[in-house]
Amino acid sequence: MKLFKSLFLSAAALAATVYASANDNRIIIERTNGDNIEYNVNDIKKINFGELNTSAHVLIYENDGIIHSVDFLDNLFIAAPSEAGKSTGFAFGTAAEPDSIQGLWRGKYAFGLSLSSSALYSENVALVDNASAVLTRYTYEDGELVDTSSAITSGTVTSSINTKNRQITLLIEATFEDGMKLITNIVKRPTEVESIDLLTPPEVFTNELVYFNMDGEESIHAIITEVTRGTYNNLIQFTFKAESTSTQGVFYTGTIQIAEELFGEPFNFLDVPQNSLNFRYENIQVSGPNNQYRNQAMEATGLVRDNGNGTWTFEFDVTNKYKVDYGWGTPTVSGTPERVVIFYTGEVK
Repeated sequence: MKLFKSLFLSAAALAATVYASANDNRIIIERTNGDNIEYNVNDIKKINFGELNTSAHVLIYENDGIIHSVDFLDNLFIAAPSEAGKSTGFAFGTAAEPDSIQGLWRGKYAFGLSLSSSALYSENVALVDNASAVLTRYTYEDGELVDTSSAITSGTVTSSINTKNRQITLLIEATFEDGMKLITNIVKRPTEVESIDLLTPPEVFTNELVYFNMDGEESIHAIITEVTRGTYNNLIQFTFKAESTSTQGVFYTGTIQIAEELFGEPFNFLDVPQNSLNFRYENIQVSGPNNQYRNQAMEATGLVRDNGNGTWTFEFDVTNKYKVDYGWGTPTVSGTPERVVIFYTGEVK
């Protein structure tokens, strides 16, 4: 009877559809299709409740020594293609118990793997000079990304999926240009995420103005010291003054002219009402839709919010890409890769 009681307790703990008959030592399994399967307890040696055959070994070698060894990987993340023709993404790393992509930032290393449809669930796919299979290493310090590398001198990946239990197998052997070697033997049911792009933490800005030049490099970094409020025609105008962090006494200014109805919620310049929004910083001069022949921003977002406690919040990310619509013919698309970011929470004079 001890065996019978043990079986009954184990079954009841794992699934309500497994139950026992105390009268004749039977164990009864009710299947999802409504059928019942009965077994005599005396005929049962062992019950396996379908545990997954999970293993997840990760080894990282540097300078001929093991610098990190994971005997059991806590989480493997997978991102399905967002549209046809896009790659499937995988992500894992050395952080303990990450419950999201952001959780991987806690470790020293994370790895992102992108596989095209032709490379996915295939054997010995090359990782060198192969756009269909790209492995990237991310290095973090105190949660901040300090380095990335996709420079691999040798390596392959083999991937497969168990269609019954949805477990993924990832066998990777890769050597990076700096000598680091990654070896994985991962067999695990992955956690689904929308994208692995968050392996690169988003830029975090505080009261500052940051300008990125034509090459995408940060060339101006300034602290916003003052914001003033005025009017321009039927719009509210905010003027920013920011002092360079590299050269004392050098200031930069920018203006935002905005309809009050846009206060409170984030917006895309493309979606705002006509003649309700203008933005200017140096050579970047863009607007929302308008009939004033102004440059209509193609890649710009913003937020203006009165916090109700004497402070305001401004968040603008504006790229100098725009179109001009003269009301006839095809609108002219033009601009440059220049970009400016303005983040500020504080007093407005």
